[in-house]
Amino acid sequence: MANWGLSQELRNVAASSACLVAVYLGFPKLPRGWPRLVFLLPALVVFALVPFSIRSHILRSTLSFLLLWVCPAKLLLRCWDIVIDYPIQGFLYFCLTSVLPVNVKGRSIPTDETWYRTSLFFHLLHLFGLFATLNALWFMEGTSGWFDHASYCLLVYFGAEGILGILSELASLLLSVEVHPLFNNPFSASSLSDFWGRRWNLFVSSLIRETVYNPILIALSGGRQQYGAKVSSSCSDISKGNFRPERDICRLNSGVEGYAAANSLMPENDVRHFSPSTLQARAVAMFLSFLASGLMHELIFCAITQKAATWEVTCFFVLHGVASILEVFVRRKFLVRKILPKPIAIFCTLGFVFFSAAWLFMPPIIRSGIDLQLIAEFRQVQDVIVGLLTRQTN
Repeated sequence: MANWGLSQELRNVAASSACLVAVYLGFPKLPRGWPRLVFLLPALVVFALVPFSIRSHILRSTLSFLLLWVCPAKLLLRCWDIVIDYPIQGFLYFCLTSVLPVNVKGRSIPTDETWYRTSLFFHLLHLFGLFATLNALWFMEGTSGWFDHASYCLLVYFGAEGILGILSELASLLLSVEVHPLFNNPFSASSLSDFWGRRWNLFVSSLIRETVYNPILIALSGGRQQYGAKVSSSCSDISKGNFRPERDICRLNSGVEGYAAANSLMPENDVRHFSPSTLQARAVAMFLSFLASGLMHELIFCAITQKAATWEVTCFFVLHGVASILEVFVRRKFLVRKILPKPIAIFCTLGFVFFSAAWLFMPPIIRSGIDLQLIAEFRQVQDVIVGLLTRQTN
């Protein structure tokens, strides 16, 4: 039975790799839009099956995020040539930028190797924080439930910044490009829109913006704005082979950054300048973005825990979507951008995130027992690493 399980894992991984090759070869020969989407559908089914067949909890958790969300969303954007990075430069580039949480900035990476060392050291430091928190949970088992919830919040952050950050930096090293950071000091967030839009998991924020928020906002506002047209024009030229780095990289950078600034409910966007209809369209787009994020997290949790959906995670993101919209409307109502002093605002924001996570986000993981299995598996990895290091020193 074990051999059958291993062979099933290998078959699924081989099938997903074959699907990537087929998409890489097939997309340039198909017109963009629905023909590409129909061609992509069998690959999406294969990607969805892979995480459910993986027995390693660490690997299953990582692949669930990559193959159930990252890769399908990026390939969906490529169906319409809505890309925000370099043009495709071979299968390695296509594969890494499609599967890994990589947002290319649009310029070559600095030749100074110090940049690599500093960035990799930063992610290794978060990986050390992950193992330190895991050991604290292991040795303090049976303590207060609030300590466990706080530790789990740190594990989510350290795990994403450490594991996914290292994968992103390795892709950056292989492709010789500079990538956007995944996080931006989330513990300094002074509002929910600041937390979700500017600081927490910036890669997912960008992905949600391109796949859900922008299309809905465009549909509700009745047309594509100038920044979106600029991005589409650049991507169209790139897809036709008319790419000129000195021209199109600047167009992509200015178009994407402007589009993101124009189509995001960030704290720096003064909501007093929005008309009621525009603000309502943005509120609808924001709510549906949070709902989509909740449904994707629900699917990922099902793959990780191997249990049926409880919809608690979806409720968590719906709650934050409603709270974020109310926050924006309060700023508009009182015509102020900052209601509370920043330290108090940070305390209230992080407190709301923590208690809502303890109420809705963490319970599905804890009830399934997958948290204890992940901790035990990480400790096995830690023992292997410590054994190799001590062997080398001796």
